[in-house]
Amino acid sequence: MHLMKSIYSALILFVVIAAACGEPSQQNNEVKGYYLSKSTPRDSLLIFVNNPNQDTLKVLALSYLSWQVRRDYPDSAIALAERSRDLADSLVYIKGLSYSNNILASAYRIVGDYEKAVECNKTAYLYASQAGDSAMMSSVLGNLGTIYLTQGNYPQAMEKFLEALKIAERLNDSASITVDLGNIATVFIWQNTPDSSLKYFYEALQYDQALRDSSGISF
Repeated sequence: MHLMKSIYSALILFVVIAAACGEPSQQNNEVKGYYLSKSTPRDSLLIFVNNPNQDTLKVLALSYLSWQVRRDYPDSAIALAERSRDLADSLVYIKGLSYSNNILASAYRIVGDYEKAVECNKTAYLYASQAGDSAMMSSVLGNLGTIYLTQGNYPQAMEKFLEALKIAERLNDSASITVDLGNIATVFIWQNTPDSSLKYFYEALQYDQALRDSSGISF
């Protein structure tokens, strides 16, 4: 019991530290000389959202704005992501379709509509695969794993986390590897297998420490 409590405490600390370090696999998209990402200031995104031009910049701005408001205003996030998806579809913008569906899935997960979340994630994965966007494929797989974990479907959750980890390792994406290892550790925790959980948790900590050392972040 003491060991389990120690692992729980360590995992909670790890999640807090990871959040403080920022979101992993931040994708910075350059379109027409502009760079947009999930961390672009909201006022800047609104300029593109309110622009009458129906272009790929607007698709990304709508998606990223949806991402930023999804926790506080999930219904608004869903509406924004749907606008992004529909515009991307009209432009045949495959990468935009993967982004919008992935963010739409996140908003649906927050409101507890797991069926729609899974459907949107699977659609996002399909488009990411068509676009050859391996980083997005890894992200979507991780999101699917999180949904299955929340539903108590541990085998499916583990399968998706392992698939996400495999892609992240191929890309040498240390931030995503850290998150994926932590997710796998969490599955073992929920299955009451602390030894296996510790193995992956400590691997995640090693990657996390290396990331913080390289970026000059300390705690």
